[in-house]
Amino acid sequence: MLRWFLIAILAAGITMAIIIAPQMLSKPANKATDDLKFPTKTADQNGPSPIATVDHEPLHAFEPMPQNAEGKHVWKISNTGKSDMELTKGPSTCSCTIANFKNDESKLVLKPGESTEIELKWETRQNNGEFKKSASVLTNDPLKPSVEFVVQGIVRPAVMVQPQDRVLNFSNASNDKPIEAIVAVYSSDKADMKIVSVTNSKPAFIETKISPLAPAEKTQLSQKENVYGHKITVQIKPGMPVGLFSEEMSVKTDHPRQEEIKFILTGKMTGPISCFPEVLRLSQVSADKGGFIQATLIVRDKKAVKFEVVEEPKPVKVTIVPADDAKGTESSGRYRLTLTIPPGSKPGALEGIVVLKTDHPLAKEVKIPVTAVILGTK
Repeated sequence: MLRWFLIAILAAGITMAIIIAPQMLSKPANKATDDLKFPTKTADQNGPSPIATVDHEPLHAFEPMPQNAEGKHVWKISNTGKSDMELTKGPSTCSCTIANFKNDESKLVLKPGESTEIELKWETRQNNGEFKKSASVLTNDPLKPSVEFVVQGIVRPAVMVQPQDRVLNFSNASNDKPIEAIVAVYSSDKADMKIVSVTNSKPAFIETKISPLAPAEKTQLSQKENVYGHKITVQIKPGMPVGLFSEEMSVKTDHPRQEEIKFILTGKMTGPISCFPEVLRLSQVSADKGGFIQATLIVRDKKAVKFEVVEEPKPVKVTIVPADDAKGTESSGRYRLTLTIPPGSKPGALEGIVVLKTDHPLAKEVKIPVTAVILGTK
């Protein structure tokens, strides 16, 4: 009898489980997880609520800006709901801030129907290219707990140039004909930028000409945004001194953030007068005994030339005489240069340049580099 009683109880339990289990499975297993769903309620479910309304799209696309500049944009946010709205400064990205909560406080309350301005400030700093920053305002609007204000655009150096390294290398160039190079100077934020002046360290031999950048030339700059600017044609005229050269060119603009840009013009000029070897090198010269090196100057058209030493690094002494193979009064176009470091010179490294003045119409000046190491007495 007891056995049949237990069997009846077990059967009843199984029946109840079959009835209850589907109902339990249909209910949320984790209320905390359900609460993460957004939105969790509507404005009408728990009585009057605030409603955060922004007057225009919270993303502001700005025109190209220069580096190290500051921008700002203003939105108006209103409470169009039926209860007080609390605004709190939220997180922001680097160099971007919400600027104008009242009295610089972090919270603000708007009554129904009230509005306030949200001013976002950003600093371009040294960014170059695409720029995007944001700052957020937290609210107690159940449908809009956070409003993110975003600014984006392009940031560039105030004045850009090509070549970017600001070096014009003329390599090996003959000084018997003009040679040219092009420099582009442009801006993406100042459409009316002007080049005020272009100067250089050797105006007798370097000329410049300014002209607007043509549309095709702007395309070659490969900028995503519109650019405005000019090109400078740099011409080295015939007769530029023979030898290695490094000259400076200064370009002044009317851009308030970058008024001056400097370029280096470098290269080697070949001409009717050549020096072999091209660089005069002396190593391990005794300070007590001194030393010397000889080089040959060759005039391409075998023309008789007068040389004058106008510059030599101390304590160097330079002399130039016709080469031994000159026949009578007829010039062979060859001259022997002797560079001497006299005894008693100060020990140390020596680096400088010998400058020769000539009466040749296309080589009025010849530059020859000099390096030496003078050893002291132990």
